[in-house]
Amino acid sequence: MAERTIRMPETLCPYCQHPLDACTPPFGLDSPSPGDLSICIQCGGFLEIAPDLKMQALEESKLLHIRMIDPEGFKLLMTMRQAVLKVRQNHANGGDRP
Repeated sequence: MAERTIRMPETLCPYCQHPLDACTPPFGLDSPSPGDLSICIQCGGFLEIAPDLKMQALEESKLLHIRMIDPEGFKLLMTMRQAVLKVRQNHANGGDRP
């Protein structure tokens, strides 16, 4: 299944200040919705989509809640974050851009 990029209202990442203006929903999801989780493509910070569809920092308590009630979902989040950080490291070392 082909991934597609969806334009979003521009927001600065609350962790690294990287401008965020698009997302690519994983697993063939249709579109982002308030409450959905995301990961900053620059720093790997965990984000949550706000009601205005801008990105905001994911509260630590929500991440802990996910870890407790959905260990497999938490593991997937961590795997996705590691993939983002690996792509960033590859780019920093002169590899292809994401």
